[in-house]
Amino acid sequence: MNSSSFRDTNGDVWSVEREMIDVTMSLPYINPNWVGVDANGHEQRTGTYHFVVDTPGDDEWPDEGHYECDLCGAEVKPGLTTDCVRRFIPGLATYYLNGEPVHPDVIRARFPDANI
Repeated sequence: MNSSSFRDTNGDVWSVEREMIDVTMSLPYINPNWVGVDANGHEQRTGTYHFVVDTPGDDEWPDEGHYECDLCGAEVKPGLTTDCVRRFIPGLATYYLNGEPVHPDVIRARFPDANI
């Protein structure tokens, strides 16, 4: 849980608690920072190759296939990575005014420029 608060000029205490969702990947996934060279010497990185379906998937199994260079069609094998540290993304938020839960619209009415 992540939280923060502040006191406004009227003495009211505004606070938010935000749930943090664990999105750590223990399975390998394509490394977005990978750079490599295909068999024809073309530099490959995210956005220079595409997935080609060899065997269509169904409701239970994903498509099977390979990656090819956008320029020449050579097979590309992007580098893989796993998360070495836990990763979190922000989830649901609960807003409070003087310790009592309030609807986000109350925050928006008082602070129109707030990014909530």
